[in-house]
Amino acid sequence: MKRMFAILCVILSLIFCGTAFAEEVNDVTYTSATYSSRGYSISLMWEEGIQEDDELREFILDAFFNQYSAIRETFGTTDDRTVTVCLTKGTENYISSEKGIYMSYEDLKNNERTRNTLIWFFVNKVANGHPNPEQNPEIDALSLGFQYYAANTYAICPDALVWMPDYEDGQQLTDNGQVAAAFITWVAQNYGEMVPVRLNRVLHDGYYDHHDFWISAAGNTLENLWQQYAEQSAK
Repeated sequence: MKRMFAILCVILSLIFCGTAFAEEVNDVTYTSATYSSRGYSISLMWEEGIQEDDELREFILDAFFNQYSAIRETFGTTDDRTVTVCLTKGTENYISSEKGIYMSYEDLKNNERTRNTLIWFFVNKVANGHPNPEQNPEIDALSLGFQYYAANTYAICPDALVWMPDYEDGQQLTDNGQVAAAFITWVAQNYGEMVPVRLNRVLHDGYYDHHDFWISAAGNTLENLWQQYAEQSAK
């Protein structure tokens, strides 16, 4: 009951709700409407043939006006306050830098993990890219790990969080993004939530330095932090 009241408050607080109209994107026709509140705007598009779903619409608007705004204001490296979400009859979920976020209507409606995927896409848009011209595997792992960490931090369905593996002997930060996410989560818990915020900033700006960043942000080297993480996880 409280959740439905909160959703209703969000809807009632909308400053502008655009009149629905037809729009063609990539040879597919969508019905589109724009909703705005508190300086943020979302264009919600329904592929032709999908019956507009009031409950799913309320979920998306609630997620956008609450989660997206919080993610952007915490981690944002972009001033972009607008998002386009296209609900499709397909089965794939993906984000396009030019067109917006594409979500399978059936998948988003019925799968809690997919609802958290929408939050992951919000993080991806807010993080706004992490340049890595030298293809440094550490930067790749930390960039993806940060996105998993942030998506879990603001997940809208806590029972369906992105899985993060427990530490195992021989594991390395660069094994994959989920390993990096588990490490970043441990760092945030032990050295403060500002460390991931700063990490995202220096990664985005292209100034990540393996040694200097961790000394400055956490007071220790990455190697020592990883060793502490491994030892505490083993216990």
